[in-house]
Order: sequence, then structure tokens, then C-alpha cells
Amino acid sequence: MKYVEVEPIDRDEAEKLIASGDSECINFTLVRLAYHEPDWRWVEGLCLKLSTHEDWRVRAICATCFGHLARIHGELDTMQVMPVLRRLLDDALTKGYAEEAVDEIKIFLRGRGPRPQ
Repeated sequence: MKYVEVEPIDRDEAEKLIASGDSECINFTLVRLAYHEPDWRWVEGLCLKLSTHEDWRVRAICATCFGHLARIHGELDTMQVMPVLRRLLDDALTKGYAEEAVDEIKIFLRGRGPRPQ
């Protein structure tokens, strides 16, 4: 495995890469956005939308990015995200990713209620 720096990305470029349909591009783009995009709600919305993607790896990275948003931004609309994570917990391919996201959400949003949109 090679380490790759997670650089910021602007929205226009991110939207083009996501629209490309290439799972690897989508995944790296979502991580870049989760790390650097100040509008965490926009990133959350993308992850909610892509959490039903046909490629399990995209669904898995959506779960991972929910955890990143909780950790990095300290914000998340848990009323929207938790049902998605429960669904991903039921999928053998995404279960581990969803478990990690739930753990991060519990740690980094502890004591705070959901942040509804």
C-alpha cells in the first residue's frame, strides 16, 4: 500500500469526478471532501446519496466518511446517517466500515444530540 496525501479538492472538480462513475475516483474524492470541505452537510448529503451505490466499496467509503465528518468536523445529522449505517451494518461487505463509523460517531459526538438539517 502506498501512502497518498489527502489534498483539498474544489466542488466543481469533485462533482466531475463523482459523475465519472469510476469507483476509485469517487472514493478518493469523498475522502478528500470529508477531510477538507468546510460544508460538512454537503459532504454528508453526497455520502447519503452514494450509500446505495452498486459498488460495495463506494458504500463502504460513505460509512468511513460519516466517521471522518464526526471526527474532523464534530458535526453530523445522526437522524439521517444512523439509518444508513444500520443498513450498511446488515451488509457483510460493508459491516466493518459501518462499525468503525458508528464507533467514531459515539466517540466524537458523545453527549450531543443529532444535528438535524
